[in-house]
Amino acid sequence: MVEKDYINGCEIFTPNDWRIGLNNLNEKIDVYVVAHFLGWVGKMIIIRDLKMCLFLSVFFEFLELTFKYWLPNFNECW
Repeated sequence: MVEKDYINGCEIFTPNDWRIGLNNLNEKIDVYVVAHFLGWVGKMIIIRDLKMCLFLSVFFEFLELTFKYWLPNFNECW
C-alpha cells in the first residue's frame, strides 16, 4: 500500500482545476479524516467533558508535531 504524502500540495484553492477549484482538498480527505471525527465522537461519549476532550485533541496534535520526524505520515500542512 502506497502512503500518501500530506505535506506537498497544501493549497486548498487551485484556480486551474475544472472541479470548482478544490481538487487538493478533495485529495486530502481520506480515512484519517473519518478516524479523527469518530475518535472525537467516541471520546465525547466516554469522557463527557468538553475541556478534557479539547485537551486530549490538542495533546494529540502536539504528539503529531513531535513524531513527524520519525513518522513521515504525520507531516501535515498546518
